[in-house]
Amino acid sequence: MNNKSLAIRGVVWTSASHVISIAMTFFVTPILLRTLGAEQYGIWSIVIALTGYYGLVNMGIGKANTKYIAQFDAVGDTKAVREVMSTGLAIFSLLAVVVLAVAGGVAWLFPYLFDLGDYPIPLARWIVMLTGLKVAVNLIGQVFAAGVGARKRFDLTNSLLCTRLILTGTLIIVVVLSGGGLMGVALVVLGAAVLFRAAICFLAIRVVGLPCPSLGGFNRDTGKMLFRFGLLNLVIQIVRRTSLVGGSLILGLFAGPVAVAYYSVAESLTRKSLNLGKTINYVVMPFASQFEAQSDRHALKRLLILPTRLLLTLAMLITAVLLILGKSFLALWISPEIAANVYPVICILSLSLLVKLPTNGLQSTLTGMGRMTFLSRVAIGEGSVMLVLGIILTPLYGTLGMAWAVGVSQLVFSGLLLPIYACRDIGYSMRQFALSTVGPALLTILPATSAALLLAHFLPAQRLLVSLAQIGLVSIVAAVCAFFVCLDTSLRTDILRTIVHLLPGQPRNLAATIRHSNK
Repeated sequence: MNNKSLAIRGVVWTSASHVISIAMTFFVTPILLRTLGAEQYGIWSIVIALTGYYGLVNMGIGKANTKYIAQFDAVGDTKAVREVMSTGLAIFSLLAVVVLAVAGGVAWLFPYLFDLGDYPIPLARWIVMLTGLKVAVNLIGQVFAAGVGARKRFDLTNSLLCTRLILTGTLIIVVVLSGGGLMGVALVVLGAAVLFRAAICFLAIRVVGLPCPSLGGFNRDTGKMLFRFGLLNLVIQIVRRTSLVGGSLILGLFAGPVAVAYYSVAESLTRKSLNLGKTINYVVMPFASQFEAQSDRHALKRLLILPTRLLLTLAMLITAVLLILGKSFLALWISPEIAANVYPVICILSLSLLVKLPTNGLQSTLTGMGRMTFLSRVAIGEGSVMLVLGIILTPLYGTLGMAWAVGVSQLVFSGLLLPIYACRDIGYSMRQFALSTVGPALLTILPATSAALLLAHFLPAQRLLVSLAQIGLVSIVAAVCAFFVCLDTSLRTDILRTIVHLLPGQPRNLAATIRHSNK
């Protein structure tokens, strides 16, 4: 299978996994809220937020494994690949033990840190331990997932992920409706993680053909190499994780589980929307590395513009849908009472999404160019400002205060500093960059926004299916406009030829397309 086929299959399955993730959130969230209540749902949200911090223990080694496995695999050095995998397995096994120890300490402190209401303390502690065990399982399996990713078989990992999401969501619904409570949810999530990692391990060794690692194959020099690469990635991951889950923890400390539940619904919807951009971001980084190595500034400028334009269009679409159709959708999806508390938070977070989603493409480009020091500084600044503002504003304004803390920090660092640095580095006018990205995105989104306003005014949704149909219609309008406005003729032709025919050797590769469309 050639690289282009692998890339297309990877994008398709990655997109599918994000769509299914959103769908599972759509179906599972209202059932959890109605069955468990806002207080228990808030407790689960706090546990999940803490689990996110456990994942940072990997210290960026996951990406380092992917990089070096791919690097040594490219030159046929099977021995070095085995060393990287064995060293990674040894490091991840040690880190898994660390996670379990930390989870034990957090479980003991949990009832002293957070207001659990009437929920039994022993059960809360067991739930924290089970989620910690899930993270430990994921850590050990990361080395195999990194190997599959290094060989560009994202179709395999994401098809399995789709199965895992559907299975987990279905079982959670069954368990909760059967009276299993939060403990049942925690057991389902743990079981799904074990099965998923076991399947990835099987695929890595038996299907992809990677060498089988062993703990005895640990190499100190290889370990140092992995840690050096992973250090700056770790800094960025810590800050990104803080931005994602820090809000729930701050609200849990200052406002209680009910406020966390309302904020988590809004944050979950915007976060799932943010993940939609990853299908583009995954493709951007390796091409940025290629063009940087070739000193091809012309192609880098093109790479700077096109992903940002597409991601900005997507961000504008999501923001328009949430602002115009979001309130009625939430009322029909969950309940009018919860919608009244969630919608104002969504409005603020959707504006931050308008900044964060398009600049993720810039981050991928700069990562491929090796600008990790700058990216880590931006991440530290953004996370620090978000935490400080959150601690100041949350006691005063509750969930809205936390939402504004996220929005302001992302506007300053991701919305302003990141584009300015990227344009200066590549040698591109900031004014021209804005005209090349914002102009087409606005032109694309105007028909979709008009359609949303007309639907909301003349055909207000009275049923959930009608609301979903309205959102789908607006999205189709935006997608058609984006295809003709945001993409030039040569790129549109190449995409259609690849999708319709998919004949090996005939379509131009993506790197050539990027260069050709500049002529």
